[in-house]
Amino acid sequence: MYIDVSDKISNGDIHQYVSNMFVAKIQQEIVISPAVVGNKQAYYLTAPSDPGFAPRYVILGSNYSYDLGFYQNGVDGFMEKIKSDIFPTIIFN
Repeated sequence: MYIDVSDKISNGDIHQYVSNMFVAKIQQEIVISPAVVGNKQAYYLTAPSDPGFAPRYVILGSNYSYDLGFYQNGVDGFMEKIKSDIFPTIIFN
């Protein structure tokens, strides 16, 4: 699992964040779904047609944006364990 902190907050606009963070080819593949992580509004980003894109959650903060992801996917329920047991316990101030 990784947590990437960025100062590219894009004024709270997830589409602007995606365009700032990813090259144009990948931007076209990304599917954005609303989510909640640690009681904060978040976005779940996937790219079903791009196997090289690691699914991630993005929280757009007032000073920083947080990109939470994982590189291993689907082995022994790993992804579901992260979503159900780890992400809900994260606290952001």
